[in-house]
Amino acid sequence: ESWVAPSTTASAPTTTASSTGARAATEKRMTDSLACRRRGTAAPRDPRYGCPVAEPRIRLVVLFGGQSAEHDVSCVTASHVIRAADPQKYDVVGVGIARDGSWHRPAGLTFNGTAPRTIPGRLTVDGPAVEPSTVIGRDDSGIVVLPMLHGPLGEDGTVQGMLELMDVPYVGSGVLASAVAMAASVG
Repeated sequence: ESWVAPSTTASAPTTTASSTGARAATEKRMTDSLACRRRGTAAPRDPRYGCPVAEPRIRLVVLFGGQSAEHDVSCVTASHVIRAADPQKYDVVGVGIARDGSWHRPAGLTFNGTAPRTIPGRLTVDGPAVEPSTVIGRDDSGIVVLPMLHGPLGEDGTVQGMLELMDVPYVGSGVLASAVAMAASVG
């Protein structure tokens, strides 16, 4: 059950049925590695093969505001998070939820590989209204939602449930843990 690396001679490598998959994987690594060395690009390198790879950018959708009495606290929290996000690694999109539950894309809160200009200490929920599915749709790959919402209808599992139904990854506690943390009588 061994595999002999391909050589320049006409002899075929010795294989068994169980090593065929391993051989194919090894051949692919060798081919990819050679092709990468020929390109000679200065991109980040795959640690396994030394091959340049393009790093996929993650789109961080920062939700803030909300319908609770803690709306203003959420706007301050989101401001700190957006300022701390590395613009070289993440595309950041701020999405505000108004007190009436409508979602908005405030102007100046989308950063695609550029450092944010001045971010106020407290964000405001303004700008054009959007539907949640257009901002965090199921077809989006490379998206992570950061719900910076406080209080009911934000950190009580409702937003987390919506995100799970949409199959969108998010940061923080899941639905049950959020609900139990907000409703002390349940725990």
